Amino acid sequence: MATQVAAQSAATAKPAPVYLSSLGNVAAFYTVTVKPRVDGQLMSVSFNEGSLVQAGQVLATSTPNSIRSNLLRLRGNSHETSHSQERARRSR
Repeated sequence: MATQVAAQSAATAKPAPVYLSSLGNVAAFYTVTVKPRVDGQLMSVSFNEGSLVQAGQVLATSTPNSIRSNLLRLRGNSHETSHSQERARRSR
């Protein structure tokens, strides 16, 4: 009877898939509420409820007109405030 030799190698650590089959409910460990920082109509939403998202990922896009009008309004307010401050300095 011949002796058989098995090949040897060093053990390596790597992820092993784990599958569980069971009945029951699943609840999210972390949840967030997504809120807009500007007013406007949404043109598209780029995620589904329950999906994983990454930091910096675009979640939704809105109409550029509403954002543009808000930006122009805020620039006008800033310009007006700057002039008011300058007039206040001169009147001292």
